[in-house]
Amino acid sequence: MSINEDVLSEVLSKSARHCCICRQFLPLSIQVHHIIEKSDGGTDDFDNLIPVCIQCHGFIHTNPHMTRKFTAKEQKMSRNDLYEMVSVGKLPATKSMTRNELEVVSSILAETLKNSENKEELSDEAIKLLSATLCEDSNIKINRFSENSVMIIVGNQYFTPRDKFEGQYPKPIIELLSQGLVKSQGDTLEITDKGKKLVTKLVQTTETYTQKK
Repeated sequence: MSINEDVLSEVLSKSARHCCICRQFLPLSIQVHHIIEKSDGGTDDFDNLIPVCIQCHGFIHTNPHMTRKFTAKEQKMSRNDLYEMVSVGKLPATKSMTRNELEVVSSILAETLKNSENKEELSDEAIKLLSATLCEDSNIKINRFSENSVMIIVGNQYFTPRDKFEGQYPKPIIELLSQGLVKSQGDTLEITDKGKKLVTKLVQTTETYTQKK
């Protein structure tokens, strides 16, 4: 039986997709690990779960000969420290993704969306913007040069819309707004809970990047 989606989303949200061991922001390389394995009587409860990257997950399961392994208490303390750091905005600066990395993430999400039960239809541009909000952990900002000329900025990523405006916003922004995946605060747009859940659900199906063990 898999982890409840709401519980999984809470772990990923509270960690802002950072690994609780190395503290790195690795949005599509985060796995949700059971502190006490289910085979040893552990549960899928929130308190028994921690967010870890693929590499650190492997370290947790390693039994070293000369050094001390990760204890359950240490895992829980590391997780709690991370959640606190996220809540007060005290996390190390993280390297922005390259355009090639963002393209890979976007194509994975697009393919997963295409093959999923979700019937939301999003253009490539809209998917890239949604991917960027996840990868950059940032809002979408619109920089207007003229009535029909804008630059869309997400963290350190910059986009020039190809399509014409539909009212106040470029077409890919309208797509995300109409699906309720982002919400508008003027020229700043923030991903909604629905948007986060959609991305989380898509990423859950991409076992190469996110696994539930």
